[in-house]
This record gives sequence, C-alpha cells and structure tokens, in this order.
Amino acid sequence: MSKFTRLQKAKCVLWLAEYGQIKNVKENYENEFSGEDIPTQEQILQWYENFKTTGAVDEQEKVTDIHTTTYEKETGLLNFFGFKKIHRCHPYKMRLNAPLEKESLEERKNFARLELNRIQLEHSLHLKSIWFCGEATFYTNGRVECHNLVYMAEDPNNPESQTPTPRKGAHLTVWAALNYDGLIGPFTTPGDVDKNSYRLFLQKFLYELNQIHRLQNKSLYGILMHDDAPIHHEFKDFLNNEFPHRWIGPGSAYAPWPCFSPDIHPLCFFLWGHIKSKVYGKPIDENDTIELGNRICHAFTEITPEMMAHAAKAYKERLKMVIEADGALVDPHHDNENNPSASDIEAMTFMMYSF
Repeated sequence: MSKFTRLQKAKCVLWLAEYGQIKNVKENYENEFSGEDIPTQEQILQWYENFKTTGAVDEQEKVTDIHTTTYEKETGLLNFFGFKKIHRCHPYKMRLNAPLEKESLEERKNFARLELNRIQLEHSLHLKSIWFCGEATFYTNGRVECHNLVYMAEDPNNPESQTPTPRKGAHLTVWAALNYDGLIGPFTTPGDVDKNSYRLFLQKFLYELNQIHRLQNKSLYGILMHDDAPIHHEFKDFLNNEFPHRWIGPGSAYAPWPCFSPDIHPLCFFLWGHIKSKVYGKPIDENDTIELGNRICHAFTEITPEMMAHAAKAYKERLKMVIEADGALVDPHHDNENNPSASDIEAMTFMMYSF
C-alpha cells in the first residue's frame, strides 16, 4: 500500500495545478505535513497525470458502475388515468474511478448513522435544511464528470456504455445547490474550477440563500454539504465562518464527508445525470460553450419541486442502505427497471381494450 494517503496526493495535484512548479508543491507539502516524507517529482507528476486521465490520483485496477436516478412525470396513458404521477428511472450510470477501501467503508457507516440520528431527532427539519452542493464538468462532446466519477450511457448498444467519452473540446464547470424544496444555480465558469471561481460560487450561493430566507421571513439557517473534491479542502475556514458548525465536507467538525460516496449525494446520483440527459440531444460544436451553457441553464428550469423532494428523500433512504450494506456502495436500481413492469403492461392492455 502507498505510504502517501489520497488526501496528500490530492493536495499535491491541487498545488501543482495552482502554482505550476514542483518546488512550490514540495514547500506547501512540507508546511502542511510537517515531519512526513516528501514525495518525489516523479510521484507528483504521476499523480497529476492520473488525475487528468481518470479523475483520480491513483492508477486504477478496477472500476465500479452504479445506476443514476431521475424522476420524470409520466406523460402517457398511465398518468392520464392516475396510475402513476412520478416515474423513477436511470438514464446513465456513474463509473467510479476508485475502489472502496476498508477505512472508507467504516467512514460511510459512521456518517450514515450520524445523519440518520440527526434526521430522527429533528424529524423533517434536518433533511429540509440540507443544501446538497457541488460541481460537475460538462464538455461540448457530451462527457460529464465530477469528483472520482464519469457519467456513461446505460444502453449496451451505445459505445459510451463501455468506454467514457474522452476529454475533448471546450468545457464548463457547473455548480449548483439542491434542497428539499429549492434549487440554487447553475453557476458556471469556463474550463476547470479553481480557488477563485469556487469562492465565487459559494459567495453567490450565500447571496441567493439570504434572498430566499429574507422573502420567506426566516433567519439564515441551513446546512451546506459538499464532497471531498480536492478544491473543497481549501474552504474549511470560509465555511466555518459562514456556516458555523452547520456544514458537511472535508475537515468539518460537524460531519466530515465520507470518501467515495457519490451514491448518497443527490447531485451525483440524480442531478448531473438528469441534466446530461437533457443537454446533449443534438450535437454541440466543439468550442461552443455559449450553446452548452444555454442548454444547461434551460435544463435546470425543468427541475420540478417533486424531483427535488424525491432526491432529498432518496438521500435518507440511501443512508439506511449504506448501513444495511455494511458500508458498501448502494444501487437501488436494476438493469431492467426502465422496461415496463407487468402491472404497467396489464394496465395499458386493459385501457386499450376498454375503448
């Protein structure tokens, strides 16, 4: 096993992206991890190349695929007759670029227990207070990725279901925050996110959140949740100041985010896959980020209150599944779920012969 942790590797990647010099990376490493071995130039460059290629700092021997979720209103005959209001399906799969380690399994179980206890103690208040935040990268060629994962097609006849679309063409980083009954964003920046753009995302979010609470005549109250992406490690002090003891993420005293857990993050298992399914119906010119941004913004306008509520409730249910699975990744879907069920076919047949 490597003597360097994933956090140490991720920090080196972040510093190299920010400063562009190995010397600066080693200086920052020595200051933050005083007394520990300093990685070589070759190791730092290898981690950086791994991250550019796979989205993870380690060379990967195996990947894991998990279904995404989306919530669509039925528009056909079944909905007309009141059989279904919301249909749950999985338009994409998330391909994780790293396996779970034993330590991660324990982190996930501990986090799930802690969150479920809070939900039970505060009833619906805790669940409705969480703002699930994060960013994803959208390429003009159809690739969508976020921390440690890339979204791939579910259709076995589609080449993208076996090999991810390559990183090619212009791209946007898109940030959003989803709540039980609210959605803030999207906020976008050209290319990759950096400290300045991420700080701006958070500042915009705070402004919008203030406006919402002012209109609702409520005091500022909310819990910000983001995952363990490398850039997020840089904002512990900012969040401690703006959300004192009310934020979830790397370095949080309230609740540190468990590594490799996109299966319980609503932006990962729902939002980004849903937006991808709406954006790439027609090809986009390689460098046309304006068209890409317009399509993303339009897709966000189609997110309904029912979808947001379903995603937040699914967070609670998936926490329970994590405990039942002893910390393993959870996937509530099965491969044939998108096909009509026997009851659906029976209902449609009945209605067809009733007219």
